[in-house]
Amino acid sequence: MKNSGWERVSFGVDPHLLARSVLGTCTATLQSWVVGVGVVSAVGFPGSAVLRATASSDASIAMGVAGLALSCVGILAVSYRMWSDLHPSPIVAAT
Repeated sequence: MKNSGWERVSFGVDPHLLARSVLGTCTATLQSWVVGVGVVSAVGFPGSAVLRATASSDASIAMGVAGLALSCVGILAVSYRMWSDLHPSPIVAAT
C-alpha cells in the first residue's frame, strides 16, 4: 500500500519533535504536558506508517491524523512560550 505524502514527510519531523522534547526537558524550559504532546506525536507518525504498511485498516489514518493534530498543538504551545518570554505581562505585582 502506498504511503501518502504526509507520512513520508513525518519521518523528517519526528526527530525534530523528539529533539525539542528532550531539550525542553533537560533545560526545564517547557511544561511537562508540552513535552508529552511532542513525544506522543513523534511516536504517532511512524506508528501510523508502520500500521499502514502491515495492515489495511483505517486505524493507521486515525493515528496519523492524531499525530498531526498533536504536533500542531505542540508547535502552538512552544510558539506561545517563546512569545510570552519576549513580551512579559505589563501587570507587575507590588512587593
